[in-house]
Amino acid sequence: MKVWLTLTIGLAVALGMGDRLCAERVDQMIAVVNDEVITQRDFDEAINPYRQQLEEQYGGTELVERLEQIQQEVFSTLIEDRLILSAAKRMGFQVSEEEVEERLAEVKQQFESERAFEIAMASEGVGSDRLREIYRNQILTRKVVEKEVKSRVAVQPAEIAAYYQEHLSEFQRPAMVHLSNILIRAREGVDPAQARRRAEEAVGKLQTGVAFGDLARQYSEGPRAAEGGDLGLVASGHMRREIEEAIAAVEPGGYTPIVQTDAGFHIFAVHERRPAESLRLEEVQSQIEQLLRRQQFEERLREWLQKLRSRAYISTPGLPGES
Repeated sequence: MKVWLTLTIGLAVALGMGDRLCAERVDQMIAVVNDEVITQRDFDEAINPYRQQLEEQYGGTELVERLEQIQQEVFSTLIEDRLILSAAKRMGFQVSEEEVEERLAEVKQQFESERAFEIAMASEGVGSDRLREIYRNQILTRKVVEKEVKSRVAVQPAEIAAYYQEHLSEFQRPAMVHLSNILIRAREGVDPAQARRRAEEAVGKLQTGVAFGDLARQYSEGPRAAEGGDLGLVASGHMRREIEEAIAAVEPGGYTPIVQTDAGFHIFAVHERRPAESLRLEEVQSQIEQLLRRQQFEERLREWLQKLRSRAYISTPGLPGES
């Protein structure tokens, strides 16, 4: 969501995830939004992480085109951030020093020591005052958005039920099969014929009535061998074709013939099959509610930003550029 882009820029810079910022900032004003100013430094801090990613992935004309696109997106986002900050200040929202210090302490906890934090800040050219300003603006932005947008989001039970019915095909549990496995690996330097003979030996014991789990603990080199090779419930259609075909031919309580793959020689016991089924509304209600809340939040946020923009004074005397 575009408006949240710069909420994390301060943290990205503080954690060293962007390019090294120039020691001397260009403080040229490139936009004014009501009483808020956007400087070239603001723009550079916002775009540097994206610039590095693009330079690693693209070159030539494509790089130029993608940089131009991200420049416009970042510039638009900075304007939206200033619209929100302006609204927060106009409405009287405030941020205490304790709140800023608490946010700063949260970031410092991600470093090994206070010294490591200071080194990271110095390497990025971010001073203490600048960092506090970034976090203060983040907190202000969060407060006003929570009051003006998030607090007005409400999802009714009828909306959840309607979404469930309209998207029923998305809430399907695939067919499942409960399996156990014996795997004799075909390692490098091991005669494949010898590995197969060991698998055949295990099958011979199965035929005499020895429990599959006991044989898995004795023979298997596969996952969960110590637990009798029990793989639990596995979604059908997510295994190799030759394994799927072998399992499909076995009824619960039986086991497959030896199946050879690149990993080695497998034997699967089939314990239970569960058909595909639709998930009940109760099982996905929370998931749907979160989705609808997010959609409603984004819609209300867009509408609120459009209203702020329509009433705002916005001037762009300088186009964003490279520092």
